[in-house]
Order: sequence, then C-alpha cells, then structure tokens
Amino acid sequence: MAGRAEACVTVMPRRLEKPILATIVLVWVLGLAGCTAMLLGDGARSSSPPGSAATNDIQLAREVWQAFAAARLPERSELQVTARSGVVTLSGRASSPTVRAQAERLAFGVPGVRRVVNNIQ
Repeated sequence: MAGRAEACVTVMPRRLEKPILATIVLVWVLGLAGCTAMLLGDGARSSSPPGSAATNDIQLAREVWQAFAAARLPERSELQVTARSGVVTLSGRASSPTVRAQAERLAFGVPGVRRVVNNIQ
C-alpha cells in the first residue's frame, strides 16, 4: 500500500523475560566475584567485605606492590600486579631481564603468594 508506513516491533514473550534477566544478573555477579585486578599505587579501596576472597586478593596485591617499593624496584610505576586466590600475575614493562626476575622474586617472597605468573616484558 502506497503512503502507508509500517512499523516492525518485536515483542519478547513474557516467559523469556525472567530467564534473560536472571542470566544478565548472574553474569554481572560472577564478574564482580571473579578475578580481582588492581593497578596498585593509586590508593584504590576495596568495596568487598573484610575477609572476603576479593579483599584478600587486593591485600595480597598491595603487599606485593609494597615489596616492590621497599626494594626500590626500578620502573615499578610501569608494572601492574593482580592477584587471585594466591596467584599473583605481574605485567607491564621492565628495562632488563634482571628487573623482571627481581620483581618475580620479590612477589614470591610475600607471605600468601602461592604462585607468580610473570608477564613482564
């Protein structure tokens, strides 16, 4: 029909709205409870309850960062530290293999660190 505009509207059946919403909420919650990453040195605070895994991960990452500062590790401002369940991941850039190895050794020396993944380039 000429001159008549038709609108296309997609309506989601009510029985699908709740499962989709539940899936979105579940993904969001799992994302919050997942890997706690922290770029240290910026004074970030945790919104996780004391004693939670996320708080422990943040504290562990903070302690690794403090070990870097205490040892006056060169380029520490170029490094990032993340922690999850005792596994510390180091990333960023270092000027030499010696600095890369020193960062790994310092991180592994922090109580509570079970493993260090060194991705420093």
